[in-house]
Amino acid sequence: MGHVNLSELAEEIRLRHRALLREFQIEEVTGGVALSGHAYSFYGKQIAQHEILRRGDLPVVANWIVVS
Repeated sequence: MGHVNLSELAEEIRLRHRALLREFQIEEVTGGVALSGHAYSFYGKQIAQHEILRRGDLPVVANWIVVS
């Protein structure tokens, strides 16, 4: 993923969507990134993935966000 600081990106997304997400993390895995953490609804889980996909340079290969 090179120049992208995944921790900073996760923090930015978590703050922007704090009503939807908690403990959100992005980790580099083979072929792209994996998302993890907790969402208050399925919508929150989808919003987190959409935030990554709209960048266009980080393929999401796993979304392990738990809806609870």
